[in-house]
Amino acid sequence: MDLVEIAHKKDDLPICKVIDYDKFKFEFKKKEKIRKKANKIITKEIRLAATIEKHDFDFKKKNAIKLLKGGANIKVNIRFRRMRRPNLLMHHQWAKEHLTKMSNLLEKEGGKILQPIKLEGRQMFTIIAALKKK
Repeated sequence: MDLVEIAHKKDDLPICKVIDYDKFKFEFKKKEKIRKKANKIITKEIRLAATIEKHDFDFKKKNAIKLLKGGANIKVNIRFRRMRRPNLLMHHQWAKEHLTKMSNLLEKEGGKILQPIKLEGRQMFTIIAALKKK
């Protein structure tokens, strides 16, 4: 049996236990292996504009496909800035069209829609998950 310092705090007294050190070390390494093998979900964000042009949309689509194949989840986001035009409903319709088009394209490339199109405050978004590689 050994006296092992479990936690050391600068201001307080250190916490120690009387345990078998080899067993403690073995369990610590085992927990570290499990933690390293754990799946870390990475979410990348692609920002679009409600009035995006075709070339810009294709460029964003290409980047999104590359990220999706890399294993990252993708949040496609359209943020509505304050506009001087009085008719914002038209922009919401355009944004919804762009998001549905992007989500359909990414679904064909091997993605799965986690969050359908949702309007929250001044932004509209959808989340597409990458399918796990076998």
